[in-house]
Amino acid sequence: MDEAQAIAQVKAGTLDAFGEIVEHYQAPIVRYLYRLTGDSEVARDLAQDTFLQAYRGILKTRSELSFKAWLYKIATNNARQYHRRRRLLAFVPFFDTERAGVPEPRAAPDHTDERLAVEETLLQVIRGEEGVSGTPLCRGTQVPGDRRDSGNH
Repeated sequence: MDEAQAIAQVKAGTLDAFGEIVEHYQAPIVRYLYRLTGDSEVARDLAQDTFLQAYRGILKTRSELSFKAWLYKIATNNARQYHRRRRLLAFVPFFDTERAGVPEPRAAPDHTDERLAVEETLLQVIRGEEGVSGTPLCRGTQVPGDRRDSGNH
């Protein structure tokens, strides 16, 4: 396929010439966009956008233009735009939760004191300290967080 001739035919209004261009470049452009996006559906959608933009812009191009390089540049820009939109949508909330009447998420209640008391009781049982019912589970074993000398058991 002679690119310059195909571009001249498209400029003259022959739509079949652009169809030949699409057939020639469609698979390589889709593969290229797949490598840039990692998603085959997105790659096909972006390829379609690429050819649509090329068709719209072909009337403004010079005949000596490297059509292949120009087409790949359009595809690259479309992939970059796709990634910019994805990053933007990842950070932008879809609606204002205050105005929508959605309550703000509350922090989990702090049960630190309860947890520390349970942990201390468990440590006492493990150590076999007096006043705590239960059999010592592991005499002479250093327990993480035990500040006592392990030889005092």
